Amino acid sequence: MNLFILSQYKLIQELYKNDDFFEILINIDDFFDILNLYVFPNWLEAEVVNVDFLKYFTSITLKTPYEKMPHPKGAQLLLKYDCQVKYRETYEYVPKDVKVLSDTYLDKRTGERKAKAEKKKVWIIDLLIPNRYLINDNVFDLEGVQNKIKDDKNADENMTGQTDDAIDIGAESGEMNNEQ
Repeated sequence: MNLFILSQYKLIQELYKNDDFFEILINIDDFFDILNLYVFPNWLEAEVVNVDFLKYFTSITLKTPYEKMPHPKGAQLLLKYDCQVKYRETYEYVPKDVKVLSDTYLDKRTGERKAKAEKKKVWIIDLLIPNRYLINDNVFDLEGVQNKIKDDKNADENMTGQTDDAIDIGAESGEMNNEQ
């Protein structure tokens, strides 16, 4: 069985078992929304594959098709807020679209024809987000994050005109390049 599908199945089971788990996922989405992370290409299409809760951090694993890699500038934005971001290129097996009989195989156990699996490349994005942005006395600390955003905007406005060369944000960090 595909490990991604298995982990998504376990994630859905956890959602039904624990209401707090669902609340934290909503807080994660709110955190991304407040940072305007979804403005960057392909961050909205990312699927949550796994969520682990650590003492001071929440680890989130996202998956996107290879052609829709989330833009590295979104990762740079998360780095400003003490998050850790790692991109990994990997693959998963998905059922092939059946167009001809050769796209299927005969399952000896059940006697039914099933679609063959094909290998597709995907991006895995591992995020480590500090819990202070997600959990604050059972209420999302919206005000604290918004104040930090305002401070960053003020600092950016003060720095405008002082730099001569444009810098490609995505190329600065070696961590943001294709790690395998």
